[in-house]
Amino acid sequence: MSKKNHKIGLGAVYHGRIFRGRMETKIQLLSDKTINQIAAGEVVENPASVVKELVENAIDAGALRITVEIAGGGFQLIRVSDDGSGMGREDARLCLERHATSKIREADDLLSLSSMGFRGEALASIAAIAKLDLLTATAGASGTRVQVEGGHILHVEPCGRARGTTIEVRSLFYNVPARKKFQKSAPASSAEITKVLTLLALAHVEVGFELRQNERILFTLAPQTLEHRLEMLQTRAAELLGAEFLSASYQIEVQEGLCHVQGLVGHPLAARHNRSGQFLFINHRPVQCFPLGFAIRDAYGTRLSSDRHALFILHLSLPAALVDVNVHPQKKEVRLRDEKQLKDNLKMAVQVALERAEGTAMPALAAPVFLAEERGARPFSLDFTGQVERATFRPLELKDQQWADEWHAIGLYAHYLMVTSHALFPGKDGMVFVDLQAAEARILLERLLTAQRDAALSQHLLFPLTLSFAKAEMQLLETAQSELHQLGFELRAIGPNAMIIEAIPPFLEEHQVAEAFGDFLDLLHGDETSDERLKRLAARLSRVCRSRKKSYSVEEGKELVRALLKTQSPFHCPQGRATLYHMSKEELEKQFSTPKVL
Repeated sequence: MSKKNHKIGLGAVYHGRIFRGRMETKIQLLSDKTINQIAAGEVVENPASVVKELVENAIDAGALRITVEIAGGGFQLIRVSDDGSGMGREDARLCLERHATSKIREADDLLSLSSMGFRGEALASIAAIAKLDLLTATAGASGTRVQVEGGHILHVEPCGRARGTTIEVRSLFYNVPARKKFQKSAPASSAEITKVLTLLALAHVEVGFELRQNERILFTLAPQTLEHRLEMLQTRAAELLGAEFLSASYQIEVQEGLCHVQGLVGHPLAARHNRSGQFLFINHRPVQCFPLGFAIRDAYGTRLSSDRHALFILHLSLPAALVDVNVHPQKKEVRLRDEKQLKDNLKMAVQVALERAEGTAMPALAAPVFLAEERGARPFSLDFTGQVERATFRPLELKDQQWADEWHAIGLYAHYLMVTSHALFPGKDGMVFVDLQAAEARILLERLLTAQRDAALSQHLLFPLTLSFAKAEMQLLETAQSELHQLGFELRAIGPNAMIIEAIPPFLEEHQVAEAFGDFLDLLHGDETSDERLKRLAARLSRVCRSRKKSYSVEEGKELVRALLKTQSPFHCPQGRATLYHMSKEELEKQFSTPKVL
């Protein structure tokens, strides 16, 4: 083989091709544009994350007043203006470079961070996927304007501006349409921005905030003094979360070692079925820290049932060396040193606050409500023993949905109706157990999804209910007015944080309304069509109804079964659980057969 052919042969072993004397490689350096867009994917999750980064930069710049303006859910426009320290011309250019920051100088600085931002990625990442306009000026100096599009600086020019910075972000995700497809709707995005700004406003009561959405002022919060921080936190909580949140909570301020705990803890009776009323801050940074959340839960002890979550707004002040905030690209999570000690301190602080409150005005927990048994035959109970533990109960499914028109039930055990199989389904032996709660949920769901909206689906309340919501929750409910109306609710806003409920579905009890709305709010963050959202809301509403401690009569059970068998999907409830369980005759006889003697 010649020298030339020998070289070609070696190249064939790897890739089969040689270019200008160098073999082609699989590993390549990414372009700056690609690198910036990848970084943007980590830092810029949605318009709310853009607002978070820009507002945190303003807070780090010493701003006392911050105005946030958005249009089209933040996709069309996000404008954040502040009265902070501002920047000079060179700093205005450098701040748009990746890993350019004024917050740290070396790696050791990460161990003692006091600023909200520090990575130096936010502005560069935002500029890579949007059209950005930066106006900034320091005290007594002329301003600078920098225009950027898709990560490329177009213009740098002088401009007039008072001290501070304004950053305008337009056409977010315009050059990454694939990412924009996975974003939420504009109304849902607006609510998410409100939620983010609520967190930051509760974290920094010394800063004034104003939020404008589509040229409408949503809220204006004046800056507060720090001389009486706890009282100022209460004022801000009432403005953002509603007066009911404040009236259902108690002050807490405890110094345990190096940990200073300050804030509000909620009354056990005000606990919710979700964590929407929980706000935790460490050194003024909104964070998620599940170990500390469990410590707060432990502090409540038996005051809370297992499916409830307490309300709280808690500020923890710790030495910076005990907190590692460099564990999440968006700084949502932290890692703690001496975690066990901090958990014990926090648990003790919450226990002290609850015990003090119990000694003054905390009433006893309300007893659970049980609906009385209605008309009909008296249900009987069975005590299954022996081999029945090995019985096989199979979800009943029939391809040919044929059943008898007239049949008799054997009886009731709890909320299960027992029927002989051949009576309900001719030609099938054994026994059928009908889960009446699951059946009721299926009937309710299909009724809601198929019935036309009319007066029969609502019952007007003699005394309308008033419910208090946070600013972000009010926005979500406004976007779901049509779906809630179709479900049978009639409601309207009567203030910045309150809704009046004038009518509810006839199958819902008044005491279940607050729980139902709490569940609805959990489901209103997705980006679904109206029909999809209505289906999910109806399924959740049926779950609320199903959670009732309700007893049934035999006649009621039979009526439910008749209605169930007329639905389009009678064999499963909205959550996928079987409504009908079958036990064959052979399986039944096996349980009572004489055991073999060895």
